[in-house]
Amino acid sequence: MEIKRTEKSTFEPPKKTESVESKSPKFEGKLRAAGADVPSPTSPAVSALKSRFSKSDLEDSAKLDSILNSAVRELMVDQLPQAQQLGEADKQFLTNWMLKDPLILGRLMNLLKNILD
Repeated sequence: MEIKRTEKSTFEPPKKTESVESKSPKFEGKLRAAGADVPSPTSPAVSALKSRFSKSDLEDSAKLDSILNSAVRELMVDQLPQAQQLGEADKQFLTNWMLKDPLILGRLMNLLKNILD
């Protein structure tokens, strides 16, 4: 079966060729604000982790659980303003829950590989 076209296409691409970079960045402030949640390499929590652990410790399975538990607790749970109201048992539950999430675990491992010496 053959399809017969009766009309020619009238679509013509726009002739205006402004570069994207010349426009003002509308979302630049929002992107900076979203990146503010990442702990800086000089934050006290990062410094504490760096003083206790090294990159070679990540390869020791006995130490890895302790490193991950400390990192989640110190970098994430203890830094959340909402977690300040939680009791110790709830904070530990949140820490364990976050450690079971493969996405959080993968990103945490990448972070630790980058910040530990």
